[in-house]
Amino acid sequence: MQDHIREDDRILIGFWDKALTLSEEDREACCAEAADWKDMAPSEKLLAAAEALGQKKKVLDYGCGSGWAGIIAAKSGCPDVTAVDVSEGPAGAARFYAALFGAEDRMHVRCTAPDWLESVPDGTYDGFFCSNVLDVVPPETAESILREAARIVTPDADVIIGLNYCLSPEKAAERGLELKDGRKLYVDGVLRLVSRSDEEWAEVFAPYFTVERLEHFAWPGEAAEARRLFYLRRKTGLRYITLRQAPELMRPAAAWFHGKWHVPEEAYLECMRDYLDGKTEYGWYLCLDGGRIVGGMGVIENDFHDRKDLAPNVCAVYTEEAYRGQGIAGRLLDLTVDDMRSKGVSPLYLVTDHTGFYERYGWEFLCMVQGDGEPDLTRMYIHR
Repeated sequence: MQDHIREDDRILIGFWDKALTLSEEDREACCAEAADWKDMAPSEKLLAAAEALGQKKKVLDYGCGSGWAGIIAAKSGCPDVTAVDVSEGPAGAARFYAALFGAEDRMHVRCTAPDWLESVPDGTYDGFFCSNVLDVVPPETAESILREAARIVTPDADVIIGLNYCLSPEKAAERGLELKDGRKLYVDGVLRLVSRSDEEWAEVFAPYFTVERLEHFAWPGEAAEARRLFYLRRKTGLRYITLRQAPELMRPAAAWFHGKWHVPEEAYLECMRDYLDGKTEYGWYLCLDGGRIVGGMGVIENDFHDRKDLAPNVCAVYTEEAYRGQGIAGRLLDLTVDDMRSKGVSPLYLVTDHTGFYERYGWEFLCMVQGDGEPDLTRMYIHR
């Protein structure tokens, strides 16, 4: 994924590395001031939010900047805080401040790769804090962060998102600024704001989280409380979707299927691109728990067997072991059949070694076929 970092992301990594790197003079001045760790929070409401995370067992401060939120959570009682940033400057500053305020025994600071969240196990954190990140990165990056956040937090996790103010094109023009695409503000070639209203952000969160509370606050020197602090809760329950309903899941889905079936990831990506680009109606279908893919299948021309006339084929049917027995595969099979039939594609075929399972969902045994490179024949089913 490293090769696919967007140019805006690349520029931002360098910008924040430079902007938040502490010089030796900065460090000496901080040590001489003997400041209180609570003073690191830019507002009383942000201080209260970070302090509340002190009651959690394991907190992630994502895009930590100077590390102020993680330090406050650690000093407020959380025994295990991870603070990460994709730029070394902020990570170095966070390490310095954690040591300065005596939080280094509870706070682990890391400079991570942009795709680090994807390596975090499901349900790792019961607290998640992300301030001034989602609206200063490309929308696609923000979407990826939210999707992974929903996967790595527990169902009862406190998820707190801090955002800048909403800047309309009219207000931007009054300040001599221009919003690209009506919402992106660039300053000297650096993306500094992706402007959305409160309602628009709620829609962005909606696939993964419910909004429990929204507070508005101001930074020091600001007259109006125009900045936003969203308190979120991870959505529970399973969702069944087509890949066209969530095209941002293409790469995670290809990686997920590859991990289950060991077919090259690029092969899945090629089929998915054709589907998303409208070159074929052979679709891909997913079951999600929050942001996590827990089941899926696709439709391709031929699933590696000698009966090329029996097409198209449902392929890559898989449900995560912990989610089996809940009817997920059946729901996905029904979704696939109905979607394909609505596009005039019927019947469908699939190959399997199972007996008795597919019959429950209207599939019929048709014949035996020879799989490519397989020593034994395998069962072919049809759904008319």
